Amino acid sequence: MKYSARTLFCVAAVICVSPVAAAGPTIREPETGQRFAAKRTLDGKRHICLGVGVREFLWVDVYAAAFYVEYAAAKRSFARFLSRRGAGFKAGSGYDFARLGRSAKLHSWLRWGRFNRVVEMRFVRDVPPDRARKTFEKNLRANLGNIDAPDVKADVRRFLALAGQRTIKKGATMTARFSSGCRMRVTVGGRKLTLNNPKVARALMGSWFGPKPVS
Repeated sequence: MKYSARTLFCVAAVICVSPVAAAGPTIREPETGQRFAAKRTLDGKRHICLGVGVREFLWVDVYAAAFYVEYAAAKRSFARFLSRRGAGFKAGSGYDFARLGRSAKLHSWLRWGRFNRVVEMRFVRDVPPDRARKTFEKNLRANLGNIDAPDVKADVRRFLALAGQRTIKKGATMTARFSSGCRMRVTVGGRKLTLNNPKVARALMGSWFGPKPVS
């Protein structure tokens, strides 16, 4: 995932201040021009956008994406993160948030923190079923290892069947919601899937924030 300058550079600042002050009504992904709401209410809870990015394949833009976290729970979780792991990022009386934003520790917190997360993907070109399925399969394999292991095989196949069921049209939205316990709900083209498999959920999240991202 290719991130814009706003993506994770300001995670700490956004988490630590009021969502109203943190961003305007929308955040623009600069490469595709797609705009995403800075704040959303999902499942009755306030979420804020930590940043945006673009997925590229062979220098061609595929989708723009926005990453949201449940504000209240993420703020509490981030305070705990700083108290436990922030010492190495101290700068004067505060923190070097730019360096923190580039660290593997922060990306690990994004994957494992006890708060709800949402990734909204907005496609800027058509993606044929086979291409979508193969791409997601490659990403899951990179983050899971053996996608045919007994504890993940059935759920991986269910997700790939959803992603590769039909062409994802330009302008379509795919949304992946991750609960604090890593239950995953995916919606694409009006079709929905719920998986109660933390390994698969964290592997998909790792496609964007793990050690082996999609691009």
